[in-house]
Amino acid sequence: MLRFIAAALLLGLCGCSVVALHPLAGDSAAPADRSLAGLWKVVEETDLYRITQADEKTFKYCELKDDKATDCGSVQLVELGKQWYADIIPDGSIVPLHT
Repeated sequence: MLRFIAAALLLGLCGCSVVALHPLAGDSAAPADRSLAGLWKVVEETDLYRITQADEKTFKYCELKDDKATDCGSVQLVELGKQWYADIIPDGSIVPLHT
């Protein structure tokens, strides 16, 4: 199940980032599953991402371009009911679009 979530997360990294003023996961984030760390590539795409475990509940992601890390950020997973959600928080100057 977590591999499916990770694949969905990777697909989400390929699009535009929308940042909420109030992150969803926070203290209720699920423990980071170390098996999700590694290099990830979207099928039929050239984008390559490095996912590493930052702490017990957070992953760090970076897109790799020409062997250099770009477009980095952090991710926390949270389960609400029977649905899994990912809080994707890009590093850098992102303007929150909604509250």
